[in-house]
This record gives sequence, structure tokens and C-alpha cells, in this order.
Amino acid sequence: MSVVRKISKEDWRRLTKICGMFGSSFDGERASAAKLATDIIKSYGLTWEQVFASFLGPQPIDDIDHVVAAAECLKMPECHSEWELQFLRGIMKRRDLSDKQWDVLERLLTKTRAMA
Repeated sequence: MSVVRKISKEDWRRLTKICGMFGSSFDGERASAAKLATDIIKSYGLTWEQVFASFLGPQPIDDIDHVVAAAECLKMPECHSEWELQFLRGIMKRRDLSDKQWDVLERLLTKTRAMA
């Protein structure tokens, strides 16, 4: 299920209206809109990165954030062994990856996309 589909139609409409207020000329209105929109996203256990990534679709590994890549792989857990799933969950918590970790992630992302 795509990230956007997780958000109810009612909340999606509300979110788009709130985001329209980001261009307000009033600082307080912009800040309030940003907080309300973020609260909706968080209530679904999502991040803004996940919401935007759902619109962008798959990205080449060279241009992708490791958290987004791991999340893409975790959308298809049936493609991966338990060790691979634990690896993916683990790297989502890391700020940076080693070269070896990037190699493993690239292999898993390629595997996921091939099976999609």
C-alpha cells in the first residue's frame, strides 16, 4: 500500500487545504499550518520524507537516501530473509552507512525492484 493511500480521504483533503496556507504572508498562520500538517502526517506514523517519496517513485540508488531506500525494500518484506529485514530496519536508524552497508543496501534495493 502506498504511503498516500494510508491517509484517509478526509485527512488528505484537510492536509492539502492546510498546506495551501504555507504561502500565507502571516508568520503565525504559516507556523500554525506547518504544525497542523505535520500532526496529520505523524498521526499516520509517517514522515514528510515518506510522503514526498511516494510521489517521486523509485529513485536511482546514487541519488537516494538510505532511509528511503530501506523503506522501499521494507514495503515488500516477502522478498527478503529475516537477516535482510533486520539489516534494513537497523540502517534506518543510522545517520551514515559504511561502504559495505551501501553495497548490501544496493543489492537489496535491486532485488526488491526486480520482484516488484
